[in-house]
Amino acid sequence: MQRRRKEGYYGDRGDVRSFSGAVCNTDAFSRKTILTRSKISFVAEAGSTKCGEIRQQHKLSCVGCVETAADFIEGLLKKLFQQGGMMRTIFSAVCTACCVVLFTSSVCAQEAVMNDTLKTIMNRKSVRSYTDEPVSEEQLIALVKAGMSAPTAVDCRPWDFIVITDKVVLQQLADGLPYAKMAGRAAAAIVVTGDLKRQYGGEGASYWIMDCSAATENILLAAESMGLGAVWTSIFPEQDRMVGTRKVLGIPEHVIPLNLIPIGVPAGETKAKDKFNPKQIHKDRW
Repeated sequence: MQRRRKEGYYGDRGDVRSFSGAVCNTDAFSRKTILTRSKISFVAEAGSTKCGEIRQQHKLSCVGCVETAADFIEGLLKKLFQQGGMMRTIFSAVCTACCVVLFTSSVCAQEAVMNDTLKTIMNRKSVRSYTDEPVSEEQLIALVKAGMSAPTAVDCRPWDFIVITDKVVLQQLADGLPYAKMAGRAAAAIVVTGDLKRQYGGEGASYWIMDCSAATENILLAAESMGLGAVWTSIFPEQDRMVGTRKVLGIPEHVIPLNLIPIGVPAGETKAKDKFNPKQIHKDRW
């Protein structure tokens, strides 16, 4: 029986929650009980139903298994089912109530953790289809300002941002970059570049990659928060893409274009992926 620490991990849908040192999932408990313990299946089903109602209302999902709690309850139920009568009915009701309380508490804890910033982060998605609506100059400046708010090594800020709204230039970039075809239909785009001479460590270092990647993520999150669609399309480290982009935009040799971010008003609805995976979390050591 795999145990986990009491501290829980939270995704944007409350994927993992802790309970008495075990990870909680009444669905897994319900399946296990119905298959192997038919006498007490109605208790598990009742608990799972209540849990499902709460999860659906709050758009949550659970993974794992209430191993510690399930084993404890199972032992008590076996004893009480042998006695039958009123005690069995009372304890069944208590078990169902406990399930509701546990998952209601989990929902409350999840709501307490979430805020607008976390919701923006978890709702971010790659948007590749746009309407014909324009993106204002003020919005583009706000996006670049968000990019410039990112951390950099020793605060060197080796970035420069090329803001593009010219349809001819956008189409030229779309033609030259194999994974940026949507740029020809975007209202605007931003090319994030790194200056080798201005990065920490000088021209031989590679801190600019991390610095400019952090700036890129800030731009993507800012676009999400503003209701705009955006997508990271790579230029670096592909030599042909870097050469072609330099030629179109007149970028000097000591400046490297990291990526092109097409931006526009989303056409249709693109849903964010739930990428949370508790198996990729390591506590204290690998």
